Amino acid sequence: MRLLRSRGGRIPHPLRDTMTWIGSISPTTNAGPGTRKVSGNSWTNGSTGSRTVKRIWGSCRGRDSRPSDLTHAMRTPCHTAPSAVISRRPEMPSPDKRTPTPVERMIVAASHLVEDHAVLMVGTQWPIIVSLLARATHAPGAVICYEGGIVLQDMPGRIPLFTADPVVQSCAAFLGESLDTLGMVLHGGRCRMALLSAASVDRFGNINTTCIGPYVSPTLRFGGSGGACDFGSLSPRTVIVMEHDRRRFPERVDFITTPGYLDGGGERYRAGLRPRTGPYAVVTTLGLFRFNEAGEMILSGFHEGTDVEEIRGQVQWDLKVADDVGPLPSPTPLELDTLRRLDPERMYLEYKRLLEGKEISL
Repeated sequence: MRLLRSRGGRIPHPLRDTMTWIGSISPTTNAGPGTRKVSGNSWTNGSTGSRTVKRIWGSCRGRDSRPSDLTHAMRTPCHTAPSAVISRRPEMPSPDKRTPTPVERMIVAASHLVEDHAVLMVGTQWPIIVSLLARATHAPGAVICYEGGIVLQDMPGRIPLFTADPVVQSCAAFLGESLDTLGMVLHGGRCRMALLSAASVDRFGNINTTCIGPYVSPTLRFGGSGGACDFGSLSPRTVIVMEHDRRRFPERVDFITTPGYLDGGGERYRAGLRPRTGPYAVVTTLGLFRFNEAGEMILSGFHEGTDVEEIRGQVQWDLKVADDVGPLPSPTPLELDTLRRLDPERMYLEYKRLLEGKEISL
C-alpha cells in the first residue's frame, strides 16, 4: 500500500489538491450500504476500508515506515494503478461576480477600519484576510504582526491558512518568536490595533474562544486563547470579526477568554487593565457594532439586504442602536476583485461549505 502525490509528484496543497490512495480501496459498481461517493465514483467504505486508510497513513508516517519505500511511492506516476481520488476540498460554485456575499461584505467592512501605517496584531482566521485586503488596497503601509514572532514585509504568494503558515516566513521582515511580537510590540505599546475572531462575544465585548457550557464539563471545547488575551488586554483598539449567529451573541459569555469591558461602566480599568484600551468594533455578516461610553455594544451600521430589526433579533439582549445608524458602503468593484484574487480557492470566502455531502452554514 502506498500514498502517492497527485499531479505528477508536486507537493499537494493541504486544502486544494487531492491525495491518491493506492491499495485495497476498490471501486464498486453500485453505491449501497457501506459505500460513499468520492469524486464521482462509489468506493467501499466499511470497517475494512476505514482500517485500510489508517494502515496506509501508518505505513507512511509510523515508526515502521521506510524512507526508501515512501520516496519510491512519491515518484510513481498516479496512473500506474487503480486509485480512489479523495478530494481534500469539495468543488464549490463560483459566486456572482457582481454581487458580494455576506462574508465578502464582512471582510471588506472590517478592512475599512484599518489605518495606513498602523501596527496590527493579527489573529487567526478572518483577521488574516482582513489585514491582507487592507494592505492590498488603502493601507499599503500597515505593519502586520503575528503572535508567533513574524512581522510581514511582502505580500505572501498565497493566502496563509493560519498565522504560523510557512508561506509567511519566506516574506517576513522579521522572524522571531512570541516574546518578540507580544513583548516588544504589544506590551511595549507599539501596537495600534488588534484583529481577532471569536466563537462568541457578549454585550460588553468579552470574547469566548474556550468552551460552551461549564468549563469543567463543557458541551463544546475550543482551542483557547493563544495570544488573543494579550491582544485584547493591551491593544488600544480591538476589532472582532465573526459570522453572525444568534447563538454566538449571548448576553454573557460562558467563559471570558479575552476581556472586553467586563461588566461595563469602567469595570475593565478597575480590574487593572490599561486605560484607553479595549474593544473598538465588532464586524459580522450582518453589520457593524461599536461600543458606547459605558462599554456596551451598539449597532452602528448594517449591510445591504439586512435591517435593524433583523439584527436586533439575532442577539440575546436588548440591543441599543446608534442615532446615526445606516447602511454600510458596499464593496467597490476594485475591493471585490482584489479580495477574490487574494483567495482564488475561496478557502475563506465561501459562506456555505460542504460537510460529508451536506451543506452547512458556518
